[in-house]
Amino acid sequence: VCSSDLNRDADKGITKKKKEQGSQTKILVLLPDRERINYPYTQEVIKGISSRLLSYNLETEIDFMDRYQENGSLCAAELNKRKDIEGVIIDKEGPVNIEIIRFSRKYKKAIVLFNSRLDPHIPSVVMDNESGAYLATEHLIVSGHKKIGIIVRSSVFSTPQSTYMTDALKFKGYESALGNHSLKLKDEYLKESVSSRPERIRKAVEELLTASSGAPTAIFCADDLIAFEVLRVLNEKNIKVPEDISIVGFNNFIYSTIAQPKLTTVETPMVEMGQRAVDLLFSNFGNKHLILNVKLIERASVKRSRREKCQTKLM
Repeated sequence: VCSSDLNRDADKGITKKKKEQGSQTKILVLLPDRERINYPYTQEVIKGISSRLLSYNLETEIDFMDRYQENGSLCAAELNKRKDIEGVIIDKEGPVNIEIIRFSRKYKKAIVLFNSRLDPHIPSVVMDNESGAYLATEHLIVSGHKKIGIIVRSSVFSTPQSTYMTDALKFKGYESALGNHSLKLKDEYLKESVSSRPERIRKAVEELLTASSGAPTAIFCADDLIAFEVLRVLNEKNIKVPEDISIVGFNNFIYSTIAQPKLTTVETPMVEMGQRAVDLLFSNFGNKHLILNVKLIERASVKRSRREKCQTKLM
């Protein structure tokens, strides 16, 4: 889908809704739970949704899935009664399940997912998480690192019902980068299910530092919040970054620029994700799935080898 075409057609749809229903029309953003609203990533996406809707005099309403559940499943009946809701944008980053698919078949208005693609019939917008993880891991490799650990929020080898697809794709990118550079994946360098809990991240770091194959010289953190905690733990242990160990994060949260050292990370266009979700919601394209490009942001948390430094100078 061409971005300019998407914007043009999306604008027509939103303008039409505005004329028909005026400023009373709302778009409901459904989050999986109340903790999610405190996540910087979600806040940026909502910022994009709200700014896009505001330009068309449309309101954003934020709510949580448990408000619309019946017998533990998301129920469309209550939402179908809401005359003021024109469509729903759902944050579905977590484990795969058929709950949203069932909901989409019963809900009478438009639905868009962000952070996940569950079904070809439900429009969605996601980040290119696999490519981002590949970029991060390859950056560490070309910087001279061969022992590279990874820390992810969920379990990437468990059932789809308990794995975040974003984490599974990031692990796939990490694994592909290692393989393409003839580096072997070591099970003890994979640390899963830390969520964003400090005690779990601390345990993961301690296990990496005492790995039987030797401590990794670099760690790819699948989220900046993990990376910030890793930096804190290493600092407590008087382990210097990047002199002793290099760190790469993911998402490029605002605190990445003030971390000590400033964090090398993968930038994800979070605000754009929210804007694109709105575009999809009101477009006439139907059944479209957008993958947003990501990019590596190099800062000060990765130590480069002498060889790479020399090559850079020659260039």
